[in-house]
Amino acid sequence: MDSGIPLQSAAKVPVMITFNVVDREGDGRNIVPQACIFKVGDDCRQDVLALQGISLLRDKFGAAGINLYLPTGPERGIIEVVPNTRSRSQMGETTDGGLYEIFQPDNGAVGTPTFEAACKELYP
Repeated sequence: MDSGIPLQSAAKVPVMITFNVVDREGDGRNIVPQACIFKVGDDCRQDVLALQGISLLRDKFGAAGINLYLPTGPERGIIEVVPNTRSRSQMGETTDGGLYEIFQPDNGAVGTPTFEAACKELYP
């Protein structure tokens, strides 16, 4: 299977490659896909900053033992792909607004049970 995918929306055209890895929580025989983004000639600090924003959920990721990025040198690195997520570029294609305008259509209007539950997931 050809798992290398160039990410055309990015300026430096990073490549996402999916590896088959042993499931960490299984018995060692279950193989699952794990995608990583490889970047060269690009400053990964913005990506790392975005990932540090995810640290608001550090208790959930930390409990699972997930490392989200691995800088390998100046202007290059490997970024682990979190399953079932969208890139900043993909989210930006849905609206000209900010994070709130992206968050609300997926989770309902402010004050609704689904919106409040989603907020509690982000900020327990």
